[in-house]
Amino acid sequence: MILPLDHVGIFGSDINVMVDAYRSLGFQVTDPERLDAGARADQGRQYSAHVMFDQTYIELTAVEDCQPEHHLAPYLRLPGGIRILILQSDAAEGERVRIEALGLPTSPLYTAERRLTYGNRQTARFCWFALDPQPLDQLLIGWVQHLTRDAVFYRNQAHDNTATNITGLHFNACDFPEALKGESGVCCAISQRRSESHVIDGLELSVSDLQACLDETSGELDAERAVVNLQNAGQLGVNMMFRQA
Repeated sequence: MILPLDHVGIFGSDINVMVDAYRSLGFQVTDPERLDAGARADQGRQYSAHVMFDQTYIELTAVEDCQPEHHLAPYLRLPGGIRILILQSDAAEGERVRIEALGLPTSPLYTAERRLTYGNRQTARFCWFALDPQPLDQLLIGWVQHLTRDAVFYRNQAHDNTATNITGLHFNACDFPEALKGESGVCCAISQRRSESHVIDGLELSVSDLQACLDETSGELDAERAVVNLQNAGQLGVNMMFRQA
């Protein structure tokens, strides 16, 4: 299965702890910032930090004073891990119409923005929508259209562990909607085991220097497969596999 991945969101309770954990693994992480993603201010304050790659990224996110109406509230009861899966679209409203025609109800289309803390520090603008109701209760699935894509995917961001992109997702066995598949993007591996708390429990990332990755992450080297494995990365419920590009 191929998915046109934009980013995954790793949900936790303390954004500063999350940032420190991923910086300790050799990732360059942006400073936490308040995110306006369509929720009202009285529903909770969402803070996010970003691990940017060439075409994808990891979002670290937490919500303070989260109220039941906030779109991330259902995931507070779950352990930390990947709780957000966002796919890319060049025309979000058209994509929303297509998804609804396939029988999957969606939220309205929201417009949001965030101030970038890297590159030329522009304000990133985007529009997004999500499945509503969500078909999988451990994962928020949505789509995004970047209105300032060149500013978001700023190319000169080198990670000390040399990671360059997310290239794969590891799904536990689940009834994943067929309508989400694409013709290009990241490869998804489906295991035969089920999880009560995680739909996605693993990321594959490409690296330009496997030894540097091993030194920075203190992961486990699988020399035969030329990969570095890192279990429960940052103690946040995510397994990572770094593969030589």
